Amino acid sequence: MRKLIAQKKAAAGYTLWVIIVLTIIGIAAISARLMLSEQFKVPGGDTIWTVNIAIQIPPASRNARIQISPPWDTKHSRVIAQKLNHPGLRFVRGRSDDKQKRVIDLKVISEEISYLNAEFTTHLSVIPLLRVKQPSLPLSLEKRMEYLGSSDDIHVESPAVINTLKKISVSTEDKTKLAEDIFEYVNSRIIKDTRPGKNNLDKALKSGHASTLVRAKIMVALSRAAGIPARIVSGFILEETFDAMLYYWVELYQDEGWVAYDPEKGYKNTLPNNFLPFNKGNAAIVISEKPVSISYDIEQRFDPEGFNLSTEKRVRDIFDLERFQISTRNTLAVILLLPFGALITTLIRTFLGIRSYGTFTPTLIALAAVYADWVIAVVLLTIVIALGMTGRTIIPGKLLRVPRLSIVFTIVAMSMAMGVSLMDYFDYSQGAHVVLLPIVILTTLIDRFYSAADEDGIKLAIRRLIWTIIIAMACYSVLRLDDLGHSLLAFPEIHFFTLALVLLVSLYKGKKVSDVPYFYWLAEPKKKKKKGSDETVENNL
Repeated sequence: MRKLIAQKKAAAGYTLWVIIVLTIIGIAAISARLMLSEQFKVPGGDTIWTVNIAIQIPPASRNARIQISPPWDTKHSRVIAQKLNHPGLRFVRGRSDDKQKRVIDLKVISEEISYLNAEFTTHLSVIPLLRVKQPSLPLSLEKRMEYLGSSDDIHVESPAVINTLKKISVSTEDKTKLAEDIFEYVNSRIIKDTRPGKNNLDKALKSGHASTLVRAKIMVALSRAAGIPARIVSGFILEETFDAMLYYWVELYQDEGWVAYDPEKGYKNTLPNNFLPFNKGNAAIVISEKPVSISYDIEQRFDPEGFNLSTEKRVRDIFDLERFQISTRNTLAVILLLPFGALITTLIRTFLGIRSYGTFTPTLIALAAVYADWVIAVVLLTIVIALGMTGRTIIPGKLLRVPRLSIVFTIVAMSMAMGVSLMDYFDYSQGAHVVLLPIVILTTLIDRFYSAADEDGIKLAIRRLIWTIIIAMACYSVLRLDDLGHSLLAFPEIHFFTLALVLLVSLYKGKKVSDVPYFYWLAEPKKKKKKGSDETVENNL
């Protein structure tokens, strides 16, 4: 007995040392990656864009002020370089308390012709950027009143605005529903028209024709009249063009945050990746006290110098998982999330005391839901389980595992084929390719269900199936986090800490939740061991 206790203590001590070593390796690996990585690099599939603003200033403009709104970082873009060439102008040092307003302020100091070239280089990513944090600033009372009131070209209390709002809705209590109705009205009832004379808001409301800018102003005016803070956003759609035009959309303040709407193209909540905002709250990105000539150019950068776009291979690139194209990165991101699913299963089973069909089965079911869309995964899972349990009656009770697996695989394949056909009939299908991964996972699940039903009874098998699905739902909530998956692509060394945490959980020998009174129902009833069992099912596969 003493020898056994000593061996357990030695094993626990060894495990602690392994945990410490893994933690040290993880810290060292992340530190080394941060020190050795380039200041900036472009992952595969991402692009670099340059927006150039050229401003020609006429003579006799001395002391005139010019303000330029620089681009904002978004979830998919960030400014990586800014260059200003401004002979005859100097910066005006100023400080603004408005954190939602950003300007470059200059003053003309020359009597001669002056000019200003502003070049903003932006990294555009097809996936959310890890290092771009969207500011979540509460709307002050002063700003709220500003975004609810009239301005020079947006008259909230005009009869045309009030009458149009009454046509859209007679109630303004549900602001979210009202915002959707206003957006749908402007998108479908106000037709784009760039002819002269279509830039007056009231006339546009009466005629139903308006330019891109006026359509945005109409939505802002209607939203403000309905009691929803709203503002115009001016910027560009990043696509290569020599003489670019400003583009306009709208942001509404809902649920303590700004929500984007594009009444012209019909986007809401989420805009395409290549929408780059410059000014939030004003239609102009260049404001001048004197008349000036302004031109905009947008260019995609292909030159490697300064942006690490080189295709030259280096040995250390082996450890750079962000170099792949987007399709490969998305797949790797999901794969790197799988250990977190196993960790969740381990935590739940260790501390709650429940039992599922293995450690990895819930994670694989969650992966199938991510891979095939969760609605399709739920429908297919329901169909397969129902038909699989029904098909149990055709399988002899004492059948060897290999032929039993073949029968189960056939039942699952037929069930999923019928499931895909059923969803296609109701116009909800992503194609038959979505079943390739789930079919293998569900075959294993149904086979284990049959094994449990044979050995422990149908009630216990169903109970374990329910817990497996519940844990799979918890795993799904993690596997669907794209940002987390791509963080692991940037720092795969994080899984050294995952290993350390799993080992730390393995040392826990205390009571489980199922040991506490009133929670006994979490655990399975104890069973007597059967002698002469012809098959052993490994619990952790």
